[in-house]
Amino acid sequence: MAESELNVAIVALVISLTALVVTTQQLLVQIFGSADGYRQCAESVIGSWHKKRKRVWKWSEFRFETQYVTPQIVLLTPFEFEDHWQEHEKVYRITSKSLGKARHKELDDTVHVVYSRKRAQTRSRNSRLEPELEKGSHPWAVPSSKQRVTPRSDTQVTWLRLLRELHVLTHSYWPDECSFCPGLDGAGRSPPHREEAIEIGIDSSKSWALEESSNNSRTEVGIIYRTWNWGFMPAELTRPLAEVSMGDIVILALRMGMQWRVLDLDSGRMQADGNGFNLTGFEARGLGIVLRLTATEQHDQYRRLIPTRAVDKMLLGILPGDPELVGQDFPLVTKDSSVQSLADPRGILAAIMPEEFREIVAKMDSIEVRVDVITLLLTYLPLEGCTMTRYCFPGWNTDPSYRSIYSFWEGRLALHRALRERVESGVSSRDLHEVLSTILGMMDRLEEKYMSDWYVRLDRMRVMRNQMGAANKKECMADAREIYAWTQTWLKAHTFAATNQDLPAYVDLVAAHAYMATHACEQVKEFIAKDARPQDQRTMRQAYNINPRRHGSRFNHEVYEIACHYVKNIRDEDHGIHPYLAYNHTSPSHDASEAAWWVMQLRGIVWHFSTWHPETVVREVLGEQLIPSSFYGNKSPVWIT
Repeated sequence: MAESELNVAIVALVISLTALVVTTQQLLVQIFGSADGYRQCAESVIGSWHKKRKRVWKWSEFRFETQYVTPQIVLLTPFEFEDHWQEHEKVYRITSKSLGKARHKELDDTVHVVYSRKRAQTRSRNSRLEPELEKGSHPWAVPSSKQRVTPRSDTQVTWLRLLRELHVLTHSYWPDECSFCPGLDGAGRSPPHREEAIEIGIDSSKSWALEESSNNSRTEVGIIYRTWNWGFMPAELTRPLAEVSMGDIVILALRMGMQWRVLDLDSGRMQADGNGFNLTGFEARGLGIVLRLTATEQHDQYRRLIPTRAVDKMLLGILPGDPELVGQDFPLVTKDSSVQSLADPRGILAAIMPEEFREIVAKMDSIEVRVDVITLLLTYLPLEGCTMTRYCFPGWNTDPSYRSIYSFWEGRLALHRALRERVESGVSSRDLHEVLSTILGMMDRLEEKYMSDWYVRLDRMRVMRNQMGAANKKECMADAREIYAWTQTWLKAHTFAATNQDLPAYVDLVAAHAYMATHACEQVKEFIAKDARPQDQRTMRQAYNINPRRHGSRFNHEVYEIACHYVKNIRDEDHGIHPYLAYNHTSPSHDASEAAWWVMQLRGIVWHFSTWHPETVVREVLGEQLIPSSFYGNKSPVWIT
């Protein structure tokens, strides 16, 4: 009897223990299962970032919650990088030389993955990678042996691929920065396009300098590690999201080679495609716009655009003013994607010129004056330590090219000849003679050393068009930078950076030029209308002493005359430079006004000499529709799934 009772007790104990274990297991499953989203943050979904996920116990709610880390993508200048570092601490450049260190191993693993077009098994880290590379991928950016090839996955978040492509994009700009990616001659290969071997960053230490002036600063993709709670995710979203601002993703997509087809914030619709990429957005209730990136076909042609804040602004039709002499920017593309006219009540002239003068300029509405004003207000674009010279600016508002005495060789020649005649004819003022002689010497220097570029010789090899090698281009850019810097120093030394009635005196000088140039252009129209000479090239070349072997291939005598009439009107008593400046309480002498005007002309010539705006670049980069300037700097969050 006692033995049977013992057996019964043992059985009861076993059953009780089993029930306790099962109950405990169920309780633990329920408790750990309360951490919603933990499985959605698995390695198969977010790659190496899954190591940052964790369950956090909430005593007040007696449950676990899931915390995870995803990147916030930002477009930063060096100065802004320092600000973000102080705020977030975990912020890294996407091509940081310290990639590979433990503190940002997730970013390192993500950007050094190579995506295969095949849905095959993952290759080993030490296997040959070339056969698995996507068609058209960068042969000079082949990952090192530490990297692995991964097949495309429908379960993975697409921001992993975006980070990788942004790394490759930035590496194509600055091939010396990432120690794990080979340079342009890595593995004995060269880039497919000769010009891309020339248009690169050659000294990132010079470009990555702290400058509070953002327009002249390099821009870089930065990654901020952000910690999130899954409980705040909308129920319909099943994967962790990365964050980027509206303004930054618009710029980054353009630099990746995409064109924006839809940007409708009211309906929450965004769509861009091109260069083998596609970005599609939809509205998520309670969250905002969510984007998904897909990569198809080849994508090897990144835009060779100068990587600066100023060029980013110009993509969206913003005129980035010189930070010292102008001190403001001018958005030119309106909400309906049209470009403001020069005389628009909210446009450039309204910001720099009194109404009575503005009405005269608006009435005549000369395209040459518009281009002059924009040129003279712009900041200098080329970035020190970088040989990229191209930019895209719909604000010129001319198709297919823009006519200017600064960019057309006829205008340069006319100004050059007029200045030489002025100096050699005798200038009574010693100071004026010294300034004009210095400017003449600088023009002589550019003409003699870079004649094909100076005269825009389409039939000859030009240095600034990447046709004479990297060494020659670096030397040419250094010469142009030195001359432009001299104009900057001279203008500041002669108080043109000082404020006059809330505007720098230099802005008044630009406005004075616009007023004078308007009258000069009208005089040229009358001159051309009355000109009875035959208009054929031979007659015009003989009349203006143009040498076809030395000068440009085709002569535009109207541009030449515009420059000549500018010089004739400098000291006009009614609409010359000095009368306008005197009216606006800027009171340099007649000689000082003329000297400043000539310095400004040299500045305009060098600005165009040092940059490259291909005729079709606006259509190639932006597509059929311009992007309103208001998108730039839009900090509204956009999420990437």
